[in-house]
Amino acid sequence: KVYVAGLTNMNLDANVNAKINLADVEKIYPVDGLSMKGLFALVLKAKGSYNKVMKKMPVISAQMNLWNGYVKSKDFPKPLENMSISALATNPTGSLNDTKVVLDKLSFLLDGEPLNMSGNFKNFEDLGYDVKMNGVLDLGKLTKIFPLDSMTLSGKILADIATMGKMSILEAG
Repeated sequence: KVYVAGLTNMNLDANVNAKINLADVEKIYPVDGLSMKGLFALVLKAKGSYNKVMKKMPVISAQMNLWNGYVKSKDFPKPLENMSISALATNPTGSLNDTKVVLDKLSFLLDGEPLNMSGNFKNFEDLGYDVKMNGVLDLGKLTKIFPLDSMTLSGKILADIATMGKMSILEAG
């Protein structure tokens, strides 16, 4: 169940419990040159209004998982495979500063090169983050699978990163 009313001051009432085999989605809604597999699950409850000016958002509790994910594009000979995602998002009050996102795991293999990431994000008024990433991210290969309009990326990120902080500190230099 999802109810949405309004565009600038959007009211939302959602209760979603979904388990989807992405290979079945591809059969129902094929995208030319794109092949997908994996099991996706989403449990979401959201109620309230979103108003960017007033910095309000719905009260949210959401959990998302992807197991054995696979994406293959006609524009690149190798698939993005062994994709796993486990994430949780909560906001018990509707205030941006009470929003928390826990990314337990994001991992995949692209052309034999693994990437693993995890992180915690909080207070979306002054985003606080604690992120860990290791592995290889080939930007050129990734943008062949997921093209970006009017943008070209290239290069490899060889990551063994652990970083934490706040956006306000980054913005202040």
